Amino acid sequence: MSSIIEYVENANLSEIAQAIEICDSVHESWGEILHSDSTVRYELSLKFSDLNTFSEAWNMLKSIRRSKGTLNNLSVVIPLYREFEEYVDAIKETGEEE
Repeated sequence: MSSIIEYVENANLSEIAQAIEICDSVHESWGEILHSDSTVRYELSLKFSDLNTFSEAWNMLKSIRRSKGTLNNLSVVIPLYREFEEYVDAIKETGEEE
């Protein structure tokens, strides 16, 4: 999970790290739009097994700009923007390049 944390900017890294520690699963996804400032949207989605754990994580993450919690599947999505070069490196690393 450290690779996820090192790219997070404008957020409380320790709170995200704590939430990752108590979540059941982590999913990373990239947007499809390259913005004029050479950033690409990146979402970190954390899923939790029960309402208490979800609530604990939400209290840690709710101050992060544009974060959102989904009650029906007990997940928190943290939208971020990463540099285009980071996107290219990540795609090469995962072999998802077309």
